[in-house]
Amino acid sequence: MADSLGVDGIVHLSVESGCGGTTFALQVAREHLTDGSHVVWVCSEMPNSDRFSQLYTDVDLVAVSRLHVIAVGENIVQGLTSANSMVTALDSITMIVIDDWAPKSGQVPSEILDK
Repeated sequence: MADSLGVDGIVHLSVESGCGGTTFALQVAREHLTDGSHVVWVCSEMPNSDRFSQLYTDVDLVAVSRLHVIAVGENIVQGLTSANSMVTALDSITMIVIDDWAPKSGQVPSEILDK
C-alpha cells in the first residue's frame, strides 16, 4: 500500500518545523485512505484546515472518514495510549502518524519512550 509515493514499512521522519513534514505525511496518509485502509493521526493540534482541504479535495468522504485524528494538546502520552487502543480494535490500520511528538529540543521525553 501507498507504494506510489515510495513509502512502505516503518518510517521515522524527523524534520525541521515548517519544511513540509506534515504535508508529506498527509499525502502518504491520503494514499492509504484511498486504498481502503484506516490511518491514525496523533497530534498536539489539528493539521491546518486549508492545507488539509487542498490535499483532500478530491478524496471521497468515506475514505476521509477512515482518518482517525487524536488531537491531545500537550498530552502526547494520552494520544499514544488512545492510538494503541485503536490498533488493537481495528485490523485495517496501515499507518500511524505521530505529528510533532518531540519538543523543539529534539530530545524525546522518557515518558513517551516508555509507551
